[in-house]
Amino acid sequence: MDIFDVMKEIGLPGEAAEVAAALYGRLPDGAVPKLINICLHADDSREALFAYADELGERRYPLALTAALVTAPLTVEKMLAQGVSYENAVLSLRDITVWCKVCKRDFGEWGLHEIAWIEHTLRAELWRLGRLQFETVSFDYDDVELENGTIKRGETVINVHIPEDGPIPREERYASYRAAREFFGLDKFIIDTYLLYPAQRDFLPENSNVRDFMDDFYTFKWGEYDDYTDMWRLFGRRDHWDPAELPRDTSLHRAYADHLARTGKCGWGVGAMILK
Repeated sequence: MDIFDVMKEIGLPGEAAEVAAALYGRLPDGAVPKLINICLHADDSREALFAYADELGERRYPLALTAALVTAPLTVEKMLAQGVSYENAVLSLRDITVWCKVCKRDFGEWGLHEIAWIEHTLRAELWRLGRLQFETVSFDYDDVELENGTIKRGETVINVHIPEDGPIPREERYASYRAAREFFGLDKFIIDTYLLYPAQRDFLPENSNVRDFMDDFYTFKWGEYDDYTDMWRLFGRRDHWDPAELPRDTSLHRAYADHLARTGKCGWGVGAMILK
């Protein structure tokens, strides 16, 4: 498996693949091992990759993308050794494509702005199993009582992440939860996300996938912001946040834009679940 196989397997857009392939072809001797070492071992891969891009006279985001792509074959090998199927290893690496598209949307060029996030996948610390991503973490909150059990402070639990990769229908979510339970041998989950902001129940449609998702978890901690924190995930990074000028092309966008116009607030929630 080489960089060209990776780009094909993860469905990297053609224009992005051309950018990465051209940059790969310009790399000097010794650059590929250095890029791999940064992705797998640097304390701050983003800072190190951007500094190396400056040294080479290359643009930062495209170099970060190329670094992720040359590292990916080693990630596949490590995931296979850990018992992840080839299909789920490739699916995990699809996060490169997801964030490459976000980089194009938000910054106008093909590359990776969020390489510090991608490094968790490249280091086989974060796995995508179906629709969702997972990692194990310590439960660093006071004990939470649920109807089917208790999650205690210090327990190892499964932390859930939602790739920016389309809808999150119930059947796909629960297939992912079950796959994570089997893979990690754990049935306790936690998530920290704006998608658990309790006020959403007041302004999102009843048939919303987001409201349905909220029911997966018991939200035991939440808060609000008086700014637009996390809203870049929904609307993209923006120079200004006048609610009247936010995109209203989907029901979710319309509902959030109206809510922000009324209140000026957005929020977050931390949820827990014991999978039945």
